[in-house]
Amino acid sequence: MMGEAQTPAPVHTEQTSRPTVRRSSSRDIPRPVAEGLQCLRESAVPFALLHADTNGLDQLPCLELHIDPGEHKIAFAALRRAGYREMHGGLRFAAARVFLRHENGRFFALVIRAEFVHEGVRFMDARLASGRVDMRHALPLLGAEDRFLYVLVASLLTGRALTDGEKVALRKLRRDRLDAARLVDQTRPFGLDEEMRRIVQDLELYLWDPKQWKRLARRVRRALLRVPENKRGAWSHWKASRMRKSFKPVVLAVTGPSGSGCTTFARALEQQLERSPLRASRVDMGCWNATSLLAALVRRLAPTETAWGRLYRAACGRSTHLSDAERRYLATRRPSLAPLAARAAWHAARNVVFHVLVVTMLSLRYARRVSRNRAAIVVADGWIYDLGFRPGRAPYTNGARLRRWIYQRFPLPDGILYTATGYEQAASHNRTLEREPYEAAQRGMRRLLEPQEPLELLPDAAPEQMATTFLHRYWAHLLERHNRHT
Repeated sequence: MMGEAQTPAPVHTEQTSRPTVRRSSSRDIPRPVAEGLQCLRESAVPFALLHADTNGLDQLPCLELHIDPGEHKIAFAALRRAGYREMHGGLRFAAARVFLRHENGRFFALVIRAEFVHEGVRFMDARLASGRVDMRHALPLLGAEDRFLYVLVASLLTGRALTDGEKVALRKLRRDRLDAARLVDQTRPFGLDEEMRRIVQDLELYLWDPKQWKRLARRVRRALLRVPENKRGAWSHWKASRMRKSFKPVVLAVTGPSGSGCTTFARALEQQLERSPLRASRVDMGCWNATSLLAALVRRLAPTETAWGRLYRAACGRSTHLSDAERRYLATRRPSLAPLAARAAWHAARNVVFHVLVVTMLSLRYARRVSRNRAAIVVADGWIYDLGFRPGRAPYTNGARLRRWIYQRFPLPDGILYTATGYEQAASHNRTLEREPYEAAQRGMRRLLEPQEPLELLPDAAPEQMATTFLHRYWAHLLERHNRHT
């Protein structure tokens, strides 16, 4: 790995005619980020941070760097040496290369940008910016004017509000008297020179008034789209984002008996990935948890524990495996064949309608919440394997062949996480659980999922700690699968 150095060494450059300023400290930079930057320095790769200043870098979800395309091969090799793995960003990072590393329960991301482009719209000249990098800080930054432009215009194009730290940095840059000639050189080719003069003059108005900020965002976008190159780029990006069908999120199905902690673990995993480029979206794909009218009808049509078709075959003298309750029913009541046949036919039709409704409900949910999801990872709370395991009831055996046929044709998730929680531990959180139905569902789900080779989650810690441990072990596998999908 990286020796003992934990913070990047300062770069020594030639003295300039500008007055000296206080160097910002880089002691607060997390060690994984510092190691990545140190490897870039050791490989003699020139880079510049695309942030307003070097304060509060440890709180950012990702660190953005500008590196010339001619240095990318060496830079990427240096980052791999520092333990980073490349993430294929797709449309979200269409003009960037993203490198990830997971350590101490957190993702560290370095976003490498060669051009200043957002959704196909170019708003700064990268060659001009790289020629006037400010080397007077602990970490190299873009020049003051280019930093001001990048932070401001990038926020306007993405439609997000500035953070408090960015507002403070913009005020400081303006107070230090931006070079008007440098601003004009950078903005005139994109038709923003007049607009930028007004921004610099009325900065406080835009920083404090959200309505003025939104109006400014519309004016800036219109001005940039007057450039022919940006028109073509925006149109190409729009076509790719609206008509692209090749993207597929990584789907993790979290399954287990009701009360085993599936939902809490799914939420913890979603929160762990929330601020990372591998952003997760949790969706409910359980067969019994929905609250819609269709779900209420499904619960009313759920098969009974008594298999009337088996009872009819046994009454006809055929060899059939019966449960103890079914044997007692035949021994005590001795039903006639005609009513038993009618009842068996009614329950067979009811079972078919039940399965059709469940498959329809989950297919619609899959199409709306999973296949169209643009998150990198979809954490599914439950899957169609929950179909035969109604909460609080013993698993029913009616329609087992039909369910096997459905399981084979429903889309398979990329991975199955099975919460192997024992009854005692589950009952300590939910005292309404009954031992016999819970353990029967656990045995049935284990047998059902065995061919899929699920990853068993042992509940030996809090859900947040379990999610951290899971990501520590398997984040590289998730990233590899994500890269295959994009």
